Amino acid sequence: MRRPGGQAVILMYHRIADDPGDPWGNCVSPANFEAHLAALRRVARPTRLAELVEGLASGTVRDGAVCVTFDDGYVDNLEVARPLLERYGIPATLFAITGREGRDREFWWDRLGRALAAGEGQETDLVLEVGGEARKWRVTAPQRREIGREIHALLLPLSTEEREPLLRVLAEWAGVDPDEVRPSHRAMEPEELVRMAEGPLFDVEAHTVNHPALSLRPPPEQGRELERARAHVGTWLGTPARGMSYPHGRVDDLTRRLVQEAGYAYACGSAEGPVRMESDPFMLPRAYIADSSGETLARRLKWLLY
Repeated sequence: MRRPGGQAVILMYHRIADDPGDPWGNCVSPANFEAHLAALRRVARPTRLAELVEGLASGTVRDGAVCVTFDDGYVDNLEVARPLLERYGIPATLFAITGREGRDREFWWDRLGRALAAGEGQETDLVLEVGGEARKWRVTAPQRREIGREIHALLLPLSTEEREPLLRVLAEWAGVDPDEVRPSHRAMEPEELVRMAEGPLFDVEAHTVNHPALSLRPPPEQGRELERARAHVGTWLGTPARGMSYPHGRVDDLTRRLVQEAGYAYACGSAEGPVRMESDPFMLPRAYIADSSGETLARRLKWLLY
């Protein structure tokens, strides 16, 4: 098979935590994350994402450049990832959700995962009415992950207001508090995002206000999400966001245009692949990073880069 062979790679992380109940594969353990950083130092050239974007515009991207990014804004990015990045002198960019979800209540995918994990081993019926249609599942231990994916797909295109009653039905069915925010799953408050952005290694950019699947939502809603998130970052950090990442990787030509119109200089997607000189700055590819060893990451980087 032909190697992709690009100039640079952007890595996409979410949480840096030990969490055995991680249904979406969003966690990388602190030990493995440190091994990843050591591998980056060994086989690549760690680079600020803003520098990579500027290099694309000027034609000066260094071969082997690798950028570390985080989506969402979990507090472990500040408490666990940041000290490790400082130890290795590796820059990183955080794309933060700027609304209250994740702070006043957990992100919807975490609430879904928690509900399905509750009562593990029991067989029970679950009924949700989505779009006027009642959906019923017989939830058994072997099927919970598959059912979770089905429900995730049903909830994904909804607005926050449409999704919230269904999450409360799920919480009641599971016997969990719909408003509890587990310390391990909370998002950073604005003052913590300010701390995250301190120093020369770290940038905080935007990931919308409410994390909608943008291309599945009406254009006016997309525009509001993009403009308000950019402004929130400006209020907190003094400069409006220059970059953003597409929630759930959902983007089409209209969404791309709205990102430009909102004033962003670049945007990251979630399509796998290397960055090349001809890469679209508003559709930058990234490599989704799951929990794995440093050697596994090193092999993957060599494949993508060389």
